[in-house]
Amino acid sequence: MKMKGVLSVHSSRGGTGKSLIAVNLAAVYARQGFNVSIIDLDFRAPSLSTIFEVPHIEYSVNEFLNGHCRIGNVLIDLSEKYKTKGKFLAGLADPSLEAVRDMMSKSRKWEMEALKKLLTLRSDLEDQKVNFVIYDTSPGILYSSINAVMSSDVSVIVLTPDDLDIKGTQRMISDIYDAFEKKTFILINKASPDRTSLDAELPKGMSRQIENALNKPIIGEIPCFCDILEASRSFIFALNKPEHPFTRNLEAIAQKLSQTLTT
Repeated sequence: MKMKGVLSVHSSRGGTGKSLIAVNLAAVYARQGFNVSIIDLDFRAPSLSTIFEVPHIEYSVNEFLNGHCRIGNVLIDLSEKYKTKGKFLAGLADPSLEAVRDMMSKSRKWEMEALKKLLTLRSDLEDQKVNFVIYDTSPGILYSSINAVMSSDVSVIVLTPDDLDIKGTQRMISDIYDAFEKKTFILINKASPDRTSLDAELPKGMSRQIENALNKPIIGEIPCFCDILEASRSFIFALNKPEHPFTRNLEAIAQKLSQTLTT
């Protein structure tokens, strides 16, 4: 099966559940039998090594972008660990303070070279029979985030129904997204103000207001679930609780994204 496409998962600020969505979206595809590669491009606050419980990273995404290794050296096969039907590959960013400082001080020239590497990454992953590539980006407007958006086929912006979050997303779309001819969708996370409800959704009027304010289509709404908020970061609901409403909602979103990539 050929590659379907590259997805970037972005947000205007931290705390929206961006990484949670990215990881579980990748897990949904891998459980369904697709070969998936999730790449940590959140160099300001790398979290995938914690989520996947990888204490030591032999080769990081940082080293790949620095030109010190190939992407094949970076990718860790988690398929056996999580018993997925398809390959579940992860490229992890270095979470050390020294690495974070280094990535935050890169020059514009380095960022341009990093973008070239991301643009050619597709062919390298196609050789490894990867069907979906998912970038977990840094929140806000950083060059690493812009590079992720520019090198992806579809961008998913995760936000919560909070005024500050909506306004921040509006500014971010105006500053960078309107300059790209990129398919972009809004995913509203923690959509229900009632944390005890598994089925509650935003009022239809509010959804339309958000969609109109951002001028981007909403691909889905995921309610706020107490058990997800209280769960360990390493607990992947899409794999451990496939019948959970969170997983079901994300499966519907995954299907829409897949259809978008193939049209």
